[in-house]
Amino acid sequence: MSPTDVSESVPTILTFFTSEYQLEHPFIYSKWWHIHHLLIGGAILLIGLLFVCLSASAQNKKSSSSTPHFDSARAEQEYQTLRTELKLAKTEKVYLVIDLKKMELIFKLKGAKIWSYNFKASVVDTNLLTDFQEEFLEDNSTDFRPLKDAHLFAAKKQTPDSILQIVSKVSNVSVDLLQREFPERFQLLWDNGLIIDFRTDLTGTQETDPFKNKIIEVRQALSSFGETVLNIYVPHEPALTLFRAADPRLPTMIYPR
Repeated sequence: MSPTDVSESVPTILTFFTSEYQLEHPFIYSKWWHIHHLLIGGAILLIGLLFVCLSASAQNKKSSSSTPHFDSARAEQEYQTLRTELKLAKTEKVYLVIDLKKMELIFKLKGAKIWSYNFKASVVDTNLLTDFQEEFLEDNSTDFRPLKDAHLFAAKKQTPDSILQIVSKVSNVSVDLLQREFPERFQLLWDNGLIIDFRTDLTGTQETDPFKNKIIEVRQALSSFGETVLNIYVPHEPALTLFRAADPRLPTMIYPR
């Protein structure tokens, strides 16, 4: 058989699809067409299954990402904070809250806010907030701390004591509660080396006790590795309220970050 005869005996793809070939070779065409349909159907089924699998996978990822992860440590911390707040509210005495999440200082009485100052824009080093929180809570073993001390470094004199004595008698208010000076710099101190150093916008102030100030600064410098100091700027008017209300033993709690 010559190459020509071979080529003539094997139909081309073009002639295979012609009606003449279908009429001349009905069995071959019918069998091939059946196989052809099976292949196409199998391909469509395979593509469909692949699409369903991809859709299910995407849905699972979406649902898993939308489901919030339960943080047991965070939940326990929030529970501890609520217990502390209830305990302090029942004392019916003023207490100080240091909200490290909203960066706010709050005086509360019976759970209600009576004064606040937002220090979000005035913190010098926000990285120290986490250190302050960890030292304050001590792995959640401490719920609140009493204020250890409040030290005034410098202030601007406003009203002479003689006038305050007169105002005190007229208003029947203790002279210790009346305004004497606006703070320029003061510190609030707690155990465990926790300090908040406040500075105000006042200038031309006088040191309250230069010798004592120097002793405190030297002592803090020598023990700096065991102390956590937050430096916060506060206008002099809210600073006055904050300093005057910060009596020793003032209960203090924090809202964690």
